[in-house]
Amino acid sequence: MPTTINSYIVVAQEKWKLYQLLKRVDEFPRYIAGVESVSPQHLSDHERLTTWKINYDGVPVRWVQKDTLSDEDLSIRFKLAEGDFAAYEGEWKVRQHGWIKHRLWR
Repeated sequence: MPTTINSYIVVAQEKWKLYQLLKRVDEFPRYIAGVESVSPQHLSDHERLTTWKINYDGVPVRWVQKDTLSDEDLSIRFKLAEGDFAAYEGEWKVRQHGWIKHRLWR
């Protein structure tokens, strides 16, 4: 049975500015412990393939996900294309007052 994880984070930032920061995944290794590299490959104005390499409790994990970006909705949907997970998908949504809704399905 799939597991759904919902989390919400409050960030003191304008919605649009926060969304722009979330789109720059290649900078995540500078700010998030355990993220070794994130390499986005542009497919179109609203789609990209992103290769992730992380270290989770000493275990290297790698996957490629397809991201669909919606500037109108301030959201990023992602779905596993290949990698170390059996399944992985979800979305980030920026909401009023700088909220990020992070939902994962696996």
